[in-house]
Amino acid sequence: QLIIKDNGCGIVKDDIDTERIFVFYFINKSGGTGLGLVVVY
Repeated sequence: QLIIKDNGCGIVKDDIDTERIFVFYFINKSGGTGLGLVVVY
């Protein structure tokens, strides 16, 4: 069994529609490193 839970703030539609969410150090919240999606992609 695999359970996936997402309790994050999410990504706004304007950011999803561009490829910049995969660019190093792109941050949409305070306190982040900007490496999240770059690392998992």
